[in-house]
Amino acid sequence: MYSEYSFPNKYGISKITLTKKIHCYCRLGGDWYTNQLEISFKPGAEIPDYVYLDKAIEERCEKQDLIIEEVINNISNIILEQCPSATDLHITSYVDDSVPKNMFVKVEKYEL
Repeated sequence: MYSEYSFPNKYGISKITLTKKIHCYCRLGGDWYTNQLEISFKPGAEIPDYVYLDKAIEERCEKQDLIIEEVINNISNIILEQCPSATDLHITSYVDDSVPKNMFVKVEKYEL
């Protein structure tokens, strides 16, 4: 099943990894912070439109009032909307400009 923003994986791509920085407001800490994200997944039968993927992440996360866990959840939902057959999704956010400093949050979903 393909979404409007995905294409058949006719190239045999076995893993997609991307990095991205997202700036968010943390209502718990009362300040802005930067998610330094690493996102990887096995695409399955379809691959995403990378331009749309980047745009969707920007629209749903950039400059929003989101804690780290909400950013990761939003990105997970975006990946699954575009690539319903994706597996082995790993999303890591590293934050070093907030309180507490040097925070890593990682979510791994194997069977989606």
